[in-house]
Amino acid sequence: MKKRNIDVSELALNLNYLTSTYYDTGEDQSKDVQSGREAETQLKNIMLEMAAIPDSEFSWNHTLRTELGLDSLDMVELVMICEKDFGISISDKEWQLLSTAGNLRDLVISRLPSI
Repeated sequence: MKKRNIDVSELALNLNYLTSTYYDTGEDQSKDVQSGREAETQLKNIMLEMAAIPDSEFSWNHTLRTELGLDSLDMVELVMICEKDFGISISDKEWQLLSTAGNLRDLVISRLPSI
């Protein structure tokens, strides 16, 4: 059997490419892990924009559909924004069971990567 010389630098480049391709989520990997407080503030701003209510009227106890006025399409959009912005996954069953802004906040914060 004939032995082959292996170029270690080429092997490392190929491994780096395969690893980055496999784990690439399309998001900036360099951004810091968010704290629960930062995520809560960001989520509140997202919901305020979608519900078109003033900050002074917002409460984490508000129901998403009734008090914030989000319909099913709004809910899908909200979940997609959360998944993208926070780098988490929320199943269809989970988002359909969400009733209040606080429920969504708790779910998002529980899925954040730990520091």
